[in-house]
Amino acid sequence: MAVKRTADTTEVGGAAVAISEAVVGQTATATLTGGPADVDVIFSIAAPDGGAAEQTVHTDENGEASVDMVPSTTGTLSVAVSQTTTTAVGAASAEVSGSAPTEALSLTGIDPTSSVVGPPESVLLVITGTGFDINTRAAFGVFSAEEAEAGAGAEGEPKWEPATRFVSDTTVTLEISQGLFPGADPAIPVLVGQPDGTTAGPVNFAFTEEE
Repeated sequence: MAVKRTADTTEVGGAAVAISEAVVGQTATATLTGGPADVDVIFSIAAPDGGAAEQTVHTDENGEASVDMVPSTTGTLSVAVSQTTTTAVGAASAEVSGSAPTEALSLTGIDPTSSVVGPPESVLLVITGTGFDINTRAAFGVFSAEEAEAGAGAEGEPKWEPATRFVSDTTVTLEISQGLFPGADPAIPVLVGQPDGTTAGPVNFAFTEEE
């Protein structure tokens, strides 16, 4: 294979590697032209101070690629470009049957379990369990008979909170405004649910009067 060298350019076949003007402390660029198109090539850099480095770069549709270097001392800066060719020796594919296992929805705890009622405070309720995802909603309390008569929801149905924040498959959070509750309540049911109607819980939360 014919090899042609100039002061800052080396040609191998139809490919050429050129180095721009190299000055200590300034960026110099090594450029490959006429190389193979759309492949990974390795720039092997030998610095004047004896250091060495390699950088993998993908060539464009014209077989061009480049890397930047900053020499730290005077001397000879050398750059070699190589390509590693991978040869396929076989291939296979298969369809995977079945379904991915998923953990059942469960509610294992809340933190805190109680708080003093009254404005303007609010409390961040951390709800833990299993099987949570981005669609999981928490419910804080259920609709009373009075709320059902007013058309807010069916009596005894959970009050699903759209402000539920998904944290992980074991944690969701819900900010509760204590000022929305007029008095103490020792047993407010907390549940978690999915759009398909699956629910877990309840675990009771308590609002207490300030001592």
